Amino acid sequence: MTMAAAKEKMTFHDLEPLICDADNMMDVLVNMLDQTGLTSNDEVLTDRDRELISFMVNVAVDMTHKVKEAYYEAFKGKAS
Repeated sequence: MTMAAAKEKMTFHDLEPLICDADNMMDVLVNMLDQTGLTSNDEVLTDRDRELISFMVNVAVDMTHKVKEAYYEAFKGKAS
């Protein structure tokens, strides 16, 4: 099956597991970054690198939360 064919068959309800997986993976990423010392004074990364990585992760986390909220809001509207 090609990607185009797979995309055509995806329904609104098929989005929920993908959205939840993305949201969960962002949580895992944040936890891994915290545990691996991103916030410590590691000489491999500059302070600016750490700031940019932290900013990107926080924006991505915020985006996945917004997508999840939008999905459930749309789902409620569809169910009404």
